[in-house]
Amino acid sequence: MKSENKLAYFSSLYENAREKQAALYDAMHKAYAQYRGEGAFYGEKQAGTIRNITYELIEGQVSTDIPRPQVTGKESGEKKEKNARKIQLLLAGLRDELPFEKMNDIDERYTYIYGGSIFLAEWDESISRPLPEGGKASGGVRILSLSPLDFVGQPGIYEIDDMDYCFLVFKTTRSDIRRRYGPVKKTPTVQNRFLPQRPNQAIKQPAVEPAVPPAVQSPLLPEAGDEAVEVIVCYYKDGEGRVGRFLWSEDQVLSDIEDFYARKRSFCRRCGREEGLCDCAAPDFALVSEEEEVLTRDIVRADGSLLAAGTCLPRYRPHRFPVVVRKNTSLERSLIGQSDCHFIAPQQREINEVLSRLHEKLMMAGVYPFKPDDCQFRYDNSVGGKVLNLRPGESPDQFGVLDTTPDIAKDLEYITATYEDAKRILGLSDSYLGGNEGQILSGRARSILVAQSEGRLSSKRVMKNAAYAELDRLIFELYLAYADEPRAVYEKDAFGHVHKDAFSRYDFLVQDPVTGAYAYDDAYLFSVDTSLPAKDDRPTLWKYNLENYESGSFGAVGSHQALTRYWAIQERCGYPGAKECLSFFIKEGADPALSSPA
Repeated sequence: MKSENKLAYFSSLYENAREKQAALYDAMHKAYAQYRGEGAFYGEKQAGTIRNITYELIEGQVSTDIPRPQVTGKESGEKKEKNARKIQLLLAGLRDELPFEKMNDIDERYTYIYGGSIFLAEWDESISRPLPEGGKASGGVRILSLSPLDFVGQPGIYEIDDMDYCFLVFKTTRSDIRRRYGPVKKTPTVQNRFLPQRPNQAIKQPAVEPAVPPAVQSPLLPEAGDEAVEVIVCYYKDGEGRVGRFLWSEDQVLSDIEDFYARKRSFCRRCGREEGLCDCAAPDFALVSEEEEVLTRDIVRADGSLLAAGTCLPRYRPHRFPVVVRKNTSLERSLIGQSDCHFIAPQQREINEVLSRLHEKLMMAGVYPFKPDDCQFRYDNSVGGKVLNLRPGESPDQFGVLDTTPDIAKDLEYITATYEDAKRILGLSDSYLGGNEGQILSGRARSILVAQSEGRLSSKRVMKNAAYAELDRLIFELYLAYADEPRAVYEKDAFGHVHKDAFSRYDFLVQDPVTGAYAYDDAYLFSVDTSLPAKDDRPTLWKYNLENYESGSFGAVGSHQALTRYWAIQERCGYPGAKECLSFFIKEGADPALSSPA
């Protein structure tokens, strides 16, 4: 298909998908207006005064907990277990290395406001990661948290894996487009994802620009300047189920990559040689997907087996879109889940209306004096305002006042009841939000109330865990496809010592005993570790750790071994000062001169 035909085709798909889901995006815009405290978020009369219970209840749910990865093999076996452990360590390292705290902060709000959020994961060759033997390896995963307003799915399809195409929309500037893509022409330039292979050299992936730049514009961030333009990214599947990527802005094609995940080599159509070896006066280069890899060096795997130079191996190719959807709570026939704003909108609107009427009543109220007809007021300029001066023969008993201040007790009582309705709808208690519901409660009683609220909110946590597990699988597949060099992974033992290992995609190759052909083993189960309470409940963790220490679970109480293990666990759970205590005991154990007699 020619460039202009592709642009017309994908533009038509995008406009059609956007139009058919207009009601969804309209609802999300209204939800955001409600969260921001706008007085007419559903088009009703503008409220003069509001109490933003929507913001309060959503912010009360925001969790800083980032799910911890857990990986197991689908089959048992020592090699499978070791590989699963390395995947888990790789993912855990990325949790610390990538800005997951910042992504989680905005992702939590996206999810509760709109009903869901979007993660985008792409391979970026400009990223560097440590090599096990020292130095840096090129390439790594880049992850972004995006608003669902910036995502357009295929109409009528409610699972990402079932879609034939989907779109991402982001804003950038014209100058940024020129910097990233060069002078834009009407005809697309196919982006060469990999440098051409030289004799006796491994193919290396260049610094390919990811689809979405770091400065993504979203509804929760300020809009771009006057030069802001919209860039649309389409991920699609061809007839063989392979993923392609097409980018455009206005009437300009920016990038067109068919078989997006494939390794590619550039050949001249005239002489058949690779780019760099071609000496044609007017070369005509074309990209060809590379299905196989011929090793240019011996590779020793973790189990000691050797992959000799010249061995022909398959290229691993992911088959899913680089997009993960996190739902708030599931909604029938919807890719995005249910918005919290939607369910408490009636209560928010009711409180706005009551407060507005209450404000009007209070502003119109006052204390009005009355007097005999023949009496005259005289004023002075005192700060207090009006002062009544009595003439000779006049008595204060002749005067009185009319107080029109309304009784607002019933209004406030109704507002409180409406607020309680909103909390019950979302499954929140005052204990969960940090209050005590007017009661003096014991620590155990408070824990029970929080647990009850957490139980009602568990569906949201399950959906968050499911999204992170899906994201972890996508990251693993990207490393299988593109991580040519081993990547250093680290693990801390019970004594606080750090052990280095390596993740190598070659360790996941298995050979068919009959044909001798190799294939990548990606049969692993991804979930999150729920064996410990969330990091939000660190005091509970610290208490459990102390109880384990005092019961002798870490060794004889007071021994160097037990204390080292105790402080290592406490450090992992974020106990204040634990790192310094652990360092002391590690040093004491390493230096006999500092060791205690015990």
